[in-house]
Amino acid sequence: MKRILILVSALLASALVYGSSTPIASATDSTPPVGSWQWCSDTVKNGCIEAVTTISPEKVETTYRTAAELPSELKVSATCSSNSSVNTCDTNRYVTRDDGQCTETSTWGGRFTTPSIEIDAQWPGMVGWEVRIRFSTGNFRAAFSIGYGITATQTTRDEDGTYTFTLTTFIGKSYSAMMPPSVTSLMGTPQYFAAMNEWIKTAVATSEQDAAHVQVWPRDHLLRNSSPVPTFNNATSTLPLAPTASGCQYYPFDGAFAEANASSFSWSYSSGNLSPTVPNVLKFVAQAPHYLPRKGTEPLQVMPARVQVFLPTAYFSALGYASLSEFNGSSYSVTTEDGQTTTPTVTARDNGILINLGLQHYSAPNPSVTFVPKGAAIGTTDSLASTSPLPALVTTTTTAPKVFSALKKLGKKKSAPLSSFISYSSPGTKTWKVSGGCRIVKSKLQAPSRAASCKLTLTVRNAKKKIVATKSNTIRVR
Repeated sequence: MKRILILVSALLASALVYGSSTPIASATDSTPPVGSWQWCSDTVKNGCIEAVTTISPEKVETTYRTAAELPSELKVSATCSSNSSVNTCDTNRYVTRDDGQCTETSTWGGRFTTPSIEIDAQWPGMVGWEVRIRFSTGNFRAAFSIGYGITATQTTRDEDGTYTFTLTTFIGKSYSAMMPPSVTSLMGTPQYFAAMNEWIKTAVATSEQDAAHVQVWPRDHLLRNSSPVPTFNNATSTLPLAPTASGCQYYPFDGAFAEANASSFSWSYSSGNLSPTVPNVLKFVAQAPHYLPRKGTEPLQVMPARVQVFLPTAYFSALGYASLSEFNGSSYSVTTEDGQTTTPTVTARDNGILINLGLQHYSAPNPSVTFVPKGAAIGTTDSLASTSPLPALVTTTTTAPKVFSALKKLGKKKSAPLSSFISYSSPGTKTWKVSGGCRIVKSKLQAPSRAASCKLTLTVRNAKKKIVATKSNTIRVR
């Protein structure tokens, strides 16, 4: 069952970034395509994958520039969804007019919401590895992300005015469960959500995959909407503009992301009566099976829950924090709908703060985090860093594999770990073979009951199944 990630936008007060939109008369060559994206090439410049970098647990990085170079089992994809009946990935909804007023562009056509990009990385057996994907997104200015496996995001501006988006993900176990017919039969009825919520309280995951899944939304999805914005067909409306003669204003979530190991996940934000003194509230609907997949006759294990959110420095500036160092345990609080105890943690980064909400378990904790404003908003800008060029060739920063022999003796009927005879310290797929009367039992070498001379061989292959190391060792059994 494919995970669906939904981000719901509500109202947020006193937290604005002022910026401008460039009017676009029509979708141009810089508008990325709807549907699946290709790798960038001489003919495909916008809406494409520029590079993929794999990062091992030992922090060894390898960068690939074409699909053919990728490890055979690593699958990376990106798809732009129009999210409307208009088949376009043009996200430029708003424009600041010469008089400083914010209006919809002439090409928007009354669409309800902006397009979004869905990104998937699947890599069986590689839990713990990171995958960094760099995209040329054309005029799609990526602003915030939601999904499973997000580590970091960055949007930069290219020399020609288009954008580059870089997403770093980690490969982790993603679980889902098959709903019973008694629940699926209620889809489309008022009883469906109540039945689903009751079922998921004791649901057991039935499938898993090693993957990351992320949904990316553009900046125009963040327009402050506390006042009506006239559409192109209603440009002479007497309704108040949003904002009035100050240009288009956006909530300061550029670079933010929400991440969870949930089967379904959404994020909304609100701020009470819109008073600047009311704490800002982020709400998450996070649902997943209560139990991990069943393993034989072993007792069921509760699925650990993880929900975390990264917020950029601009967000805290809008709350009146002069620096990130002013943010502490009294600056926020976490609550859950199911009342479970939370142990949140805060990690400061150079460009913002990552908050793990400290959940213990699913099925539907649906946590909220409330931030306490510190004072008047501190002005920020919406400037982006310039995109750095990619290296001309594939860059591999791997180190030479280290293979060495150790123990060479083993007593009769004794056993010892395979790694005590041959140790290999770099990543790769290991294949062990032995001859001479010894046996391999799980991860150990088992000696026979008689004297023998056993030959143990280790072969290591990389993700492309190419042999990168081989070593043999003769073990005397006495």
